[in-house]
Amino acid sequence: MGSEAPGSLWLAAPMRAANVRARLIAVPSAGGTPSMYRSLADRLAPDVEVWAVQLPGRERRFGEPVPESLAEIVPALATAIGDTIEPPFAILGHSMGALIAYEVARRLCDLGEPPPQRLLVSAFPAPHLPLWSAQAPRHTLPDEELLRWLAAAGGMPAEALADRELMALLLPSIRGDLRACESYAYRPAPPLPMPVTAFAGSDDALVPVEHVAAWDRHTDGDFDLNVLPGGHFYLHTAEHALASRVRDVLAPGIP
Repeated sequence: MGSEAPGSLWLAAPMRAANVRARLIAVPSAGGTPSMYRSLADRLAPDVEVWAVQLPGRERRFGEPVPESLAEIVPALATAIGDTIEPPFAILGHSMGALIAYEVARRLCDLGEPPPQRLLVSAFPAPHLPLWSAQAPRHTLPDEELLRWLAAAGGMPAEALADRELMALLLPSIRGDLRACESYAYRPAPPLPMPVTAFAGSDDALVPVEHVAAWDRHTDGDFDLNVLPGGHFYLHTAEHALASRVRDVLAPGIP
């Protein structure tokens, strides 16, 4: 997951590209970057190609405005996937990335483009459910309150949260991504035609397991729920278990 994908700012090209059996497109969480999936990519089979999504406003796209709605992300990302990625492929999204992955899968189906052969969603409520339950919007919190919320979610090391200069650079993308999630309005649609694999953290204080389990109504295919030990960012603490299950569902070359 290093250099820019040909013809696309949206996809970071994979490190492995020989003898490809399956491709996995990985969408980061709010404020996230392609590097959050490096550990997972390293643990998958060498013939699985991982393309991480590069959202505007961070890393190589730091100078671009941060999108504030999914409408600024989904059409362009779906086009980039259609132009760049050869089937078969699956899409994985963690937290906010799960919502983006779902909407991209829907758009590809609506356009008659090759859709993902499996959707993998992680630590995010099914799209018909409210986000954060009854809590106030997170993107409008003052900086100090937002930092405390991020610390409680466990998504960033304490030393990063304590670095005020670093957080001044990162908070705009985090706020923009949270705004995109919190302004999302679900539009009822037919279930997706591909199977869905869902992941939840057993101790996730942000997203209850039952809200992740509710993704089962959004597929006409098989559905399986995997509860892994840890909180909202269990993928950093249960990375072996996550990689093992992802390997399993991609093992046939994606069903």
